[in-house]
Parts: sequence; structure tokens; C-alpha cells
Amino acid sequence: MNWLSYFTPSEIAKFSSPFNKKIKITQHLGKKTLYVDNAEQSGGTITGMWGKTIRTMKQLNNETIKQCLILGLGGGTIINILERTYLEIKITAIEIDPVMIKIAQDYFSIKSNSFLKIINADAFNWVKKNKVEKFDLIIFDLYLGTKNPAKATNKSFLHDLKELLDTDGFILYNRHFQNDTQDFEILKKYCQEIFKTV
Repeated sequence: MNWLSYFTPSEIAKFSSPFNKKIKITQHLGKKTLYVDNAEQSGGTITGMWGKTIRTMKQLNNETIKQCLILGLGGGTIINILERTYLEIKITAIEIDPVMIKIAQDYFSIKSNSFLKIINADAFNWVKKNKVEKFDLIIFDLYLGTKNPAKATNKSFLHDLKELLDTDGFILYNRHFQNDTQDFEILKKYCQEIFKTV
């Protein structure tokens, strides 16, 4: 084994996908990071971001999360954090890209089991059709490459999400705005119209 490769980030796999284009996995200090179009998607700094978010959410709401819906699987960083934080949690993860599901399974040890159900589907269609289940926590983490799909800020989609949310449930919405103040204000306004607390 080359010990230098342990300390220097090295690329260990590359993939291409019709949904996410160029995908690569690197390893550094024994930890893997998933990149899509050179932007971190799982592992790396994403672990710290989601860790802080889930800790903050737990402080705001000390109740146990039992049913969680994740829209966008990626490498499954958020799944590991949730399973460590809420020991009885059951997770349904929706991912449109079969390449991403295979990466999560093969490189990040994320596999369906009695606590985790991974569904290969379009999240927007799945949310619209699923009217039976209710979730304590919904995590929106949908990216195609480095961008959120345009439908993500659609008012009817936000209404569909609300239909799936339990009475005192939370939605965590991961969306990046880079100099898009107007887009951010529009999304915030829609959320304030639809949800009781934003």
C-alpha cells in the first residue's frame, strides 16, 4: 500500500450518468467524498453541514423522529447522521439516478433494510402520487448535477410536500442561492403561505 495516498486526496472511481453527468469519488484520510461536476455531494464538508443541521433540529424539537422521507439519496451522508441521532428512525429515500443508488451501495455502504427503503423513482412524481404515508421529517436534497431542479420551487410541489407531512413534522430544504436574492424571496414567500412556521 502507498501510505502517501492515505494522506493525499486520491480519485478512486469515476462514473457518468444521464442525470448527473460526471461523477467521481475521492478518498482522503480513509474517508470518501462524492463529487458531481466537481461539486461535493456527499462526505467531506457535506457531513459537517448535515451534522450541524440535524443537531440544531434536535435542539428545536426534542421529539423522536420515527418516519423520514429523503428526496435525493446521493452517497447517503444524511442517512448515516439520522440513524446515529434517531435510533428508531425508518427512512424512505427517493432517488431518480440508478447510478447514484449503485454508488451509495458500493462505496458508502447504504443498502435497503428493515429501517431503510431506497426507491428508484422521480421524486416529483412519487410525492404527487403518494397520499397514504405521513412523515415526521422530510428532507429535500434534490440535485441534478450542481443545480436544484426547476420544479423544486413550484407552489404545487410545496403543497404536495405538506400533504405528506405529519402535523408537527419538519421539512429541511437544501437549496443553494448564489446571488439569486429574488428566487430566494419567492421561495420564502411560497413557504410562508403554505406552512405555519418557516
